[in-house]
Amino acid sequence: MYKYNINHQLSKVDRFITLKKLKEELLQSYGIKGITFENDRRILQGQAKSIKSDRLDAYANFFQCSVDELKNYKVQGITINDIQPHRSPNRKQFGLK
Repeated sequence: MYKYNINHQLSKVDRFITLKKLKEELLQSYGIKGITFENDRRILQGQAKSIKSDRLDAYANFFQCSVDELKNYKVQGITINDIQPHRSPNRKQFGLK
């Protein structure tokens, strides 16, 4: 399974638009070379490799979807809501208002 849903987005493209034409447009509009596009769309889940955020934004704009729609994975880890607030000593104790 691929790390990004670029191939899924490609499947939505009009069948009369060739892959060659898409690559030409990506190069002209966003400066993304064809080989870069091919490498990006073939990144497998579990690989450390990832697409740079500016290129991911370009793909999202190009395919008219959100960046989240291009991701085929969830980021694991702590969120801001998991952090417990630090309870400092009473401010009055230090002469603060």
